[in-house]
Amino acid sequence: MTENDYGIKHGIISELEQQLSMTLYKWLEKRALKLDENEDKKMIVDLLEGAEEVLNKWL
Repeated sequence: MTENDYGIKHGIISELEQQLSMTLYKWLEKRALKLDENEDKKMIVDLLEGAEEVLNKWL
C-alpha cells in the first residue's frame, strides 16, 4: 500500500465516521421521541445515503 493509498483510505474512513456519527446522533435524538417504524426506516436510509455520498466523493 502506497502512502497515497493510505491517505485516501484514512480520508474515507474519517469522513464515514463523521457522517455516520452525525446521522446516528440525529436518529438517537428522534428515537427518544418514540418514532414510528417508518421514521426508523427513513433514518437508516439517511445513514446509507450519507455513506454513499462519502464513498462517491472519494472513489
